[in-house]
Amino acid sequence: MDTEGNELRTAMHARLQKVVRELVNAFQEVLAAARLETNKLDDASANLRVQVEAANVAHACEELLRFIADLKVLYIVQDLDGMNEETKQFRGMVETQCHETDDALFELQRTVLAALAEAEHAYEGVV
Repeated sequence: MDTEGNELRTAMHARLQKVVRELVNAFQEVLAAARLETNKLDDASANLRVQVEAANVAHACEELLRFIADLKVLYIVQDLDGMNEETKQFRGMVETQCHETDDALFELQRTVLAALAEAEHAYEGVV
């Protein structure tokens, strides 16, 4: 499981780097497109390029949000594994206590039966 955890961490780290790299590149492209000095004829083309690059930034942000959501799910799932382990340990403790209680009740039952038999024998001797 430790190897799986390392592989998962490596994959998530690589994915984070890719998402951040895409976001930075898209933002740099928006800045580059916005800096262009064009004449009136190329203004529409420059505006269109800025809009396209802005859409790329939005897409990169959405990808980052999906990555964060995946990390949250992963954290919850890993936490559930920990909770399952704690539940198993608690269940083991409860089962042990149940067996100890059953043994104590069985011993108490034998003691009470012995005391009742002795009391019955003493009563028969008096009557």
